[in-house]
Order: sequence, then structure tokens, then C-alpha cells
Amino acid sequence: MSRLWVVVLVLVSLASQVSARTIRVPSDVGTVTRAVFEAVEGDTVSVEPGTYVERFSIFDKNIVLRGEMGADATTIDGSVSVGNVITIGSTTTNTVNRSMIVEDLTIRGGSFNPVAPESTGAAIYVNRSSPTIQRCNLTENDGNAAGGFAAYFFSQPLIQDCWIAYNGGGGIFVEVDTGSPGPAAEIRNCFVVRNM
Repeated sequence: MSRLWVVVLVLVSLASQVSARTIRVPSDVGTVTRAVFEAVEGDTVSVEPGTYVERFSIFDKNIVLRGEMGADATTIDGSVSVGNVITIGSTTTNTVNRSMIVEDLTIRGGSFNPVAPESTGAAIYVNRSSPTIQRCNLTENDGNAAGGFAAYFFSQPLIQDCWIAYNGGGGIFVEVDTGSPGPAAEIRNCFVVRNM
């Protein structure tokens, strides 16, 4: 391999490493919603300890949303209004790469909308996406289909090492499409208890 190709490969590698950034909340931007909006493919939104009363959506982005000091220290509370706390989706056909990651957060306060109750009120609602949810506490949500986690339309999420408890409407709901190849979801090492 010529020296020119080695230099080009190194520069391309460095450029891809530089492009991924970490956005800290609230240090860099004031809210998780704003950080998620500003994040681009490959970025990490690192949420400092505290409680953040907000709801937001993540569409067509493979980012990492992480509680900086773990789920016991960092909470997203969706009780600001009715609906899902975090909605993850895609406007295109789902590809199962599980690169959208939510980890180390407590997510609570989701509530279903009695005017349009379909699939609302979950801590995390997924539509045509296959995120990885890990080391999260999904608790005290009041969902129509499932208060903890609900997934629809060809979603194949990975949920691991989570505590899903005290949710109305059930703990986990995953719609199964008999025409889709592979599993509807993978659930590993989770405690799913005391959901109604």
C-alpha cells in the first residue's frame, strides 16, 4: 500500500472520530429535548444527574442517550403533559441495527391521552425502529397498551438489564408481525414486576 493511501485512510478515520460529539445536558444545552434535536448520527447526549420534566421524540437518528451517573441519579419525567415520555421512530422502513441507544436513565410520568388513547402513555414508545434500551428503570407510567415499553410496526428492539415496574397498562408490549423475519424483540435479564 502506498504512503498516500495510508495517509488518506488515517485522515478519514480521524474525521469520522471527530464528527461524533458529546452534548451534555444541561451544561451544553439546557434541555434533553434540545440536545436530542441538535444531535446528529453518532452523537452522544450525556444527561447530568437530576430530574428533567419533558417529553420528546427521536426520529431517524442513531444516537446514544445516556444518563451520566446511572438510572438512580438521572430521571426523565414526562408528567409535563399527556403522552409517551420518549418516542423513538423511523419515517422509513426499519433496519435492525440497534444503534439508537437509551441507557442509564429512569423514565417515568407517561400518561395516556383519553382523547386519542391508541398506544400512548409509555415510558418508551417505539414505531418502526429497533433501539437498544439498557440499564433503565421504566416506572410509574400509565399506558394504554403498556406503561413501560411499547413497540409497533416491524420494531425489533433489544431491552436488557432494565427494571420495569409499577406501570399501568402492563410492562412490555411488542406487536408481532408474522411476515417479518427474525424475533419481534429480545428481552434479556430484565425485572418486569408489579405492572397492572
